[in-house]
Amino acid sequence: MIEDDVWIGSGATILRGVTLGRGSIIAVGAVVNRDVLPYAIVGGIPAKIISVRFTDLQTLLEHERALYPPEKRLSKTGLERTLGYAQIP
Repeated sequence: MIEDDVWIGSGATILRGVTLGRGSIIAVGAVVNRDVLPYAIVGGIPAKIISVRFTDLQTLLEHERALYPPEKRLSKTGLERTLGYAQIP
């Protein structure tokens, strides 16, 4: 399943049953064999998180408020989980 606002690079392979979380970015040529967290940037073979689109919760919450009505916004807990990967080099 591909959620909203996902970017997929040329030549990327997404295996069956994988969910690409909202706002995620898939690098060129990546092979995605497991679910991708919202707003994560993944790349490689197999794809791994290499970064996240936002590094602070406030900016991420503002982005969600700007694009989605309250009933469609992701939970704060789920967004905090994504931000846990922000420190990955």
